[in-house]
Order: sequence, then C-alpha cells, then structure tokens
Amino acid sequence: MDSKKILFSIFLIVLCFLFAAVGFFNYEKIEAYLYGEVWSYIEPIKDIKGVSISDITGNNSIITVSAKELNIYSKIGAKINTVSSISNTHMLDRDGEYSVIVANDLNTIYLYKNDNQISNFTIDYEIKSVSVNSNGYIAVIFIQNGYKSGVKVFSPSGNEQLTTYLANTNAIDCVISNDNKSLYIAEVDMSGIKIKSNIKIVDLSNVKKSSEKEDNMASCELEKDGLVFDIRESSKGLYISSTNGIYELDGLNVIKKICSYNEENVLYTSINGKYPIVIERNKAGDMLLRIYKDQIIERVLDNVPQGIAVGNKRICLNMGDCIEIINEKGKMISKIDLSNKVVKMLIYRNGKNLAVVFRDKIEIFSIW
Repeated sequence: MDSKKILFSIFLIVLCFLFAAVGFFNYEKIEAYLYGEVWSYIEPIKDIKGVSISDITGNNSIITVSAKELNIYSKIGAKINTVSSISNTHMLDRDGEYSVIVANDLNTIYLYKNDNQISNFTIDYEIKSVSVNSNGYIAVIFIQNGYKSGVKVFSPSGNEQLTTYLANTNAIDCVISNDNKSLYIAEVDMSGIKIKSNIKIVDLSNVKKSSEKEDNMASCELEKDGLVFDIRESSKGLYISSTNGIYELDGLNVIKKICSYNEENVLYTSINGKYPIVIERNKAGDMLLRIYKDQIIERVLDNVPQGIAVGNKRICLNMGDCIEIINEKGKMISKIDLSNKVVKMLIYRNGKNLAVVFRDKIEIFSIW
C-alpha cells in the first residue's frame, strides 16, 4: 500500500471518529431534527436566591409579591427596591410597561411602570378584580351595597375618572382599551331563567364621572350557555374566553366565535399571548395544544402540564421534570431541566426572558 492510500485511510478513520464524536455529544439534537424538532437545553443566566414569594409580575422588570412586601428587580435580576405591603392575598395584572397590584386586605392599589412606582392609593370598597392598560389606566371591579357590582376607572396618578354601576348583573372582568376610549365589562346576568353573558362597552370619551344610564353604553350578548370568565384586548379587537369557546369582538362591536370546545375536556385557555391557545383532551385521549392563528396549529403533548406561562410568541409548559418552551408555530425550541417544584412562571421582556420561581429562589432564562 503506497503512502497516498495510507494517508487517505487515516483521513477516513479520523473523519469517521469526528462524525461519531459529534453524533455522541449531539444525539438529542440530531434525534430532534430527524423528528422535525430542533431544540436544546438552556441554563439560567441569573439566580435570585433567598426569596420566598406568592406571586410575580412585570415586563421590563420583575416585581415579586409576598405576604409582607413587594420586591422590585431589574430585568437581569438585580434588586432595586422593597415596599412593605402586609397582605395575605394579592391581585395582579400587567400590560406593556405597566403592572398593577392590589393588596386585598388593605384595598390598596399599587401601579408600577417598569421598576418605578407611579402611584399607590386606597378605595373604601371591596375589590373583586383589577386590570391595567398599556397607558397605565386602571379599571377596578368593586362591591357596593344596593348594586350587584360597580366599576371604577383611575388615571395612572390614581385620580378617579369614572364610576359605573351594574344593578342587575355581576361584573366578571373589565378592560380599558389601549386608546383609552372604551371600557369593556364582561358581565353575567342571573336575573332570568337562563344565565346570560354580555360584553358591555362604555364610551369613555362622552360619559360623565358617575353614570348608571345607558346613553353611552352598548351591550353584546354571547351565545347561550357560554359564561364569560376573561377578556383581553388584542391587535384585532377584544378576545373573550368563555366556558364553551373563545370569541373576538371587533371594532364594530360584532362578536365572532374563534373556537368551540367542551368545557369538560379543557385543561387550560389563554388569551394573554399574541394568539389564543387552548389545551384540551381530544376524543382519542390525546392532550392537544392548539394555537389559534389564521390557521389552527396543533401539537400533541406527552402528558398533562402542571403549569403554563404565555407571553407574546412564547408558550412555556411545566411538564414536571422539565419546562418545554414552544414558539407560535407549535415547535419546541428549548427545554429547561427541573430538579425542584415550580411555584410560578413569568414571561417578560416581550417574550425574551422567563423567570421561574421555586420555593426559595428565582431562576432567569433567556428564551428568545
């Protein structure tokens, strides 16, 4: 055998060894690629240790809630401030740069723009629900004697803009449009033989500070037997979650049903991301994740998620031993190994980061 053949043989052996080494160390990625999945494990970029929290919110920053205080962290997990807030339970909402937090025991409302507190104020009524829009305007559902429920609207500085009362219906959720022109109230009417769900639209540009009249209000009724439980403004109008499906209310106040489902088979619905998603069990017994874009995207899940976070174009599923991170196309793009039980998850920075809350720490991941 001449020297050229020997060198060629050595080259082939080395090449085969390199391919074998690459295959050994990248087996999971290659297997995922062959089955149409391209994903990798990701590690935390920051740990926040020694914390004990009950809830979390924020977008460009992180705000944690406990029975004693609110802690504010930067987007990379550096502690900025602590605010005393002694309350056993809290309600939270966020939109864009704004986060609103209600200390239930105190009826105190805190508004944050990123890591800066814009206002904090107290009202004299029992608060049932709170929401904030992308301009920092706050809508509060409250209980007052003589009425089923009422809704108050506050400016970012805490000044009351409007109070409207519902004498015959119960307000379930409320949202202020991002142009500040409309207040949407999801209400349930239980006065008749059959329970009905409506979306009441209040024209904020014309209504006075306190109103019970219908002059500046419109009402749209959902299908029979569908009870609304969540509403959220979208780029197309208003998304509405109910017990029998998800609806969309357009700019002409016309309701269109996006999807139908059987409540008994549904594990989870969300209208908080860019697109509505539903996780339900089909007739074959499979657990399906459905993303309702122009075309419905389906993904079969291996088992039932223990927790879910949705934000922009990312869906994070706590599968017990790992977190699966799925994009808007239904493809798994990465996984996070779990060694402890997850308490909460928060997608923030417009879907770029994930904060995973454990019993005694928070881990921050880059998921974009």
